[in-house]
Amino acid sequence: MVLEESLVFFNEEDADTFIRFLKKQGCPAVKSKEGVVSKDTTVSGDLKDVIAFLKKGEELSGNGVGVQADTAIALVKTILAESTGGTPPPMTNALLLARLELTLGVLTDLMDAHNEGDVICSREDLVEIQKELTGLTGSLSRVEPTARLLERMPLFSCLEFLEEYDLITPSPEGIILEEAFDPDCILIERNVPDPYAFSDELSQEYEVSVDQEVQYTMQVRVRTGPELYFTCNTGEFAIALLDLAVDPESLKLLMFNRTHKTYIIDEILGLLKEYEKMSLDKIIPYLESFVLITDVIEEDTMSGFVSEEFVREIIHNLRTAKIIRGTDDSLQLAKTS
Repeated sequence: MVLEESLVFFNEEDADTFIRFLKKQGCPAVKSKEGVVSKDTTVSGDLKDVIAFLKKGEELSGNGVGVQADTAIALVKTILAESTGGTPPPMTNALLLARLELTLGVLTDLMDAHNEGDVICSREDLVEIQKELTGLTGSLSRVEPTARLLERMPLFSCLEFLEEYDLITPSPEGIILEEAFDPDCILIERNVPDPYAFSDELSQEYEVSVDQEVQYTMQVRVRTGPELYFTCNTGEFAIALLDLAVDPESLKLLMFNRTHKTYIIDEILGLLKEYEKMSLDKIIPYLESFVLITDVIEEDTMSGFVSEEFVREIIHNLRTAKIIRGTDDSLQLAKTS
């Protein structure tokens, strides 16, 4: 069904918890176990060597070695998402390389400007940055990061990195550099999102280690019917998923589907409310090409195209869910008690 959605959980207990929530809301759901085979590729070595290795990989793949505009934008979004608890853009090799190059640049500047025992980030800066980040976390917030925040974010984003290596320590004055270090020679290990045709010769040339591991795991998929669109709002849905081990990509896809299919549902129900009765053949032309106002205040719009088959399936799902009634020649809103 067009309005059937699914969500992947990493354990059966959490899947059962979510199913109980859905059933309380009047939304039927079923679960099924799936076997998953995945492969992780990690590269480890000195920071400068890993960067050089990834650069060569980008070069060999034909992607070039410069940071493209879209990668630069994704890098800013990634740093902000990590700092605000948001969802970062999908990681790519180019994005990983840009992130590591930024880290090396920040750490090099840090060591050029500071000595062991120096305050590298004052308490005032930390409070200011965290205050502004709080303003960016609201789902309805349209606040843009200030130039000051963007200037300080690279260092702020490296604090966790430095803490991992016990190179910094908090104090009443701010963050103190615990000991001097050579940024080039910090040993790191990172997952490679899209492995190149790595060869032993290439890894030996750049003095890095490349390890691949195949994992065989189980996951649980929960499938819902069209009732999901009418029985619980997005806020209730999000709260129910807190602390549950849900696959972020499947959640992202479900929320995308829910948002954009709701536009079509609202358009259909709006037509039936306005005209009281309409045939399916008359509804279809309204949706073949349309413009939606997605934000009244900002006057944002979105154009779309819906195939005839998609409209027919949604009508069928709405009828099954008893949201509308009647034949294809005379559709109308279902009576509510």
